[in-house]
Amino acid sequence: MYKTMIHGAAIALLAAAMGFSGNAAALPGGPGTACNEANWGEIASVERYNPRTGYVQFLYECTPYGWSIIARCDDYGCIYY
Repeated sequence: MYKTMIHGAAIALLAAAMGFSGNAAALPGGPGTACNEANWGEIASVERYNPRTGYVQFLYECTPYGWSIIARCDDYGCIYY
């Protein structure tokens, strides 16, 4: 039981540390580059493939708060947020 509690505490600590990693962390499934002061305002495109819906393109903008999704585009057009 003691090992299970230690293991659970270690996972919780790791999750908290990843949550506080700041703006430099890239979104999971988002742009592969870090968002920092040097590239604020930069637009990045990420394309994903889903067998049911085909290709979908997501547009992200680097802001002072990190990567923000600004659009989702597919065969039917784009939705801007």
